[in-house]
Order: sequence, then C-alpha cells, then structure tokens
Amino acid sequence: MTLIYVLILLFVLLIGFQTYLAINPKKIIEGLTTEGEEEQTNTTQSYNVSEPNSSVNIESDEGTNEEMSNDIKKKFNDMQLEIDAIQTQVNSLVQQQADYAQELAGSTPADITGTDEETVENVEASINK
Repeated sequence: MTLIYVLILLFVLLIGFQTYLAINPKKIIEGLTTEGEEEQTNTTQSYNVSEPNSSVNIESDEGTNEEMSNDIKKKFNDMQLEIDAIQTQVNSLVQQQADYAQELAGSTPADITGTDEETVENVEASINK
C-alpha cells in the first residue's frame, strides 16, 4: 500500500513540475542578455568573428577545409579497407559453416521411412493388426 502512495506522489510531482515548466517557460536564445531585472530590455551580443573561441565563426580558411577534406577521404578509405577485410572474414566463416554442415550430413541422403502414400487398404490393415 505504501508503494502505491509513493507512486502516486511521484506522478503528482512529475505532473506538477511539467505544469510549472509550461506556465513559466525559460526561453534561451544564444547571445541574448537581459539588462536589469526591472527594465526587461533585451539586447543581443555581437560576435567577434576574429576570435577563434567565438561560438559562431563564419569565416573559414580554405587551407583548413582542404586539409579536413583530405583527412575525411583518408578516414573513409581506411574504413573501406577495414570493411572489406571484415567481409572477407565473414565469407570465410560462412564457407566453413557450410563445409562443416556438409561433413555432418554426409554425401548420401538419410533413409527416411513412413513417407509412402497412404491408401485405404494400408490404413485398414494397420487398424486390424
């Protein structure tokens, strides 16, 4: 019974917290600051593009882009080589599994009985025995 009360309390708290968030939303906009608690005037910060630690850096160096492109191509080629090696291993395992299954089964099919066509005479004969 205590567990039920704890669960009810938990859900009431969750619903209350969601209601609080819906009533008092905090809208976060990057670079937006509020000047003074009474005035509530909002201004945006200007970004310093020349600063390398700026959160928005629009300018880019062509050399850097070229290096990044070459790095990405090299990583892609390395990944492709690894994928090919893994595919070769998988193909080898599949072939080994097929060979082992053939070894277990043998070259002659198993002798299976009881697959003859049933006739009325066969059924009556098996009943009358």
